[in-house]
Amino acid sequence: MVSNFYRKRDIFSNISKLVIILFIFLCGQSIIAQEISVTFTVKDKVSKKPIEGALAYYMDSVSATNDEGKVTMSLVIGNQVRITHIGYKTAIYKFDKELSEIYMIPESISMKEIVLENKADYTNSKTILPKKSFGNLLPHSYGTGAPLGVNEIKAVFIPNTLHQKAIIQEILLEPTDYLILSDKKEKIEGGKYAPFKINLYTVDTLYNIPDKPIFATDFTAQLNRGENYVKIILKEKQAVFPEKGIFIIISSFDKEFYRKMDNNFLGAPAFKVIDTRKKSKFKQYNKNLYWGDEALWELDSWYSKYNCVYNVGLKVKY
Repeated sequence: MVSNFYRKRDIFSNISKLVIILFIFLCGQSIIAQEISVTFTVKDKVSKKPIEGALAYYMDSVSATNDEGKVTMSLVIGNQVRITHIGYKTAIYKFDKELSEIYMIPESISMKEIVLENKADYTNSKTILPKKSFGNLLPHSYGTGAPLGVNEIKAVFIPNTLHQKAIIQEILLEPTDYLILSDKKEKIEGGKYAPFKINLYTVDTLYNIPDKPIFATDFTAQLNRGENYVKIILKEKQAVFPEKGIFIIISSFDKEFYRKMDNNFLGAPAFKVIDTRKKSKFKQYNKNLYWGDEALWELDSWYSKYNCVYNVGLKVKY
């Protein structure tokens, strides 16, 4: 009887130890998996300067760095955060308590059919944007276009009015807020700050439509607070502005991308519309991705009817 008593006591003791160990393990896991609010700064690895507008991805959330390169996120120790920005290689960091700075490496962008030039040979500068006509006084030309849809791509042809080879320094775009028309007009405040994608395309001289992308991957662009224009500065990666002109391509992310962002954007922004002169060489095309591989570039309906194009352009050196 005594032997059985001690045997049962030992079994109970062992079970108790296992329960305690399991409890400690689960508590440890809970502590490890706990999210911690952390603020870190994203910097250029070469210049050590902060990068504004970098997008930080973690799980289902997306946040953007401010003008000091800082961003605050709730992260779990050991999990990864992914950072992207125009002209930089994607940075992936494993989060730990010591994380305070993330460095991004400038990316050598792959060019197609565009040759890099020595910028020292170009001393004059010019901004090329569509010029307004008197038609801008008419109601159809006032304000903005509709927000960019997830299934469409806009292409604005930028003519080389210099009639000589130049170097592209900046890509300029003017996003705006927009109205939702239902039973009553509702202005979407802050919609102009939503991110979107851009690229440059060469010109198919046979059909005068976009041909091939200049940059291997699209840029992610986003308007900074307090500014009117998105400025994509190409820095040391200037590309030649061909004499036959070039296309600025603007596209949207999918709905899921915007849903995951902390700002609760409904989608891509709208863009300021300019009613150009009839003799203007600026043109705007549209491609509807709904048709898949059969999608074709077509003249934008608003351009065909009113000569309206997005207010986008280039700053060049020549």
